[in-house]
Amino acid sequence: ADVIDGAENIRQAAWMNEVPAVILNINQQLVKAIKLPDVAEKLRQLGSDGVGDTPEHFGVFVRAELDKYSKLIKKAGIKVE
Repeated sequence: ADVIDGAENIRQAAWMNEVPAVILNINQQLVKAIKLPDVAEKLRQLGSDGVGDTPEHFGVFVRAELDKYSKLIKKAGIKVE
């Protein structure tokens, strides 16, 4: 059982090393799709702008939005029911 557990740990560690590459690949493919004229038009019709940026920039954006809305919710005294 120890050998099997060790092999699983190695497999998980190998996958974790691949995660950034997988995320980057998915991001690159999404950016390409967002820039297609028909996709961009559909996004506009749905009220969205397809930005197509880096995962890091998206993370900065999400953290800023969380901070902004957290402050708004606290200021308005909104509570979970």
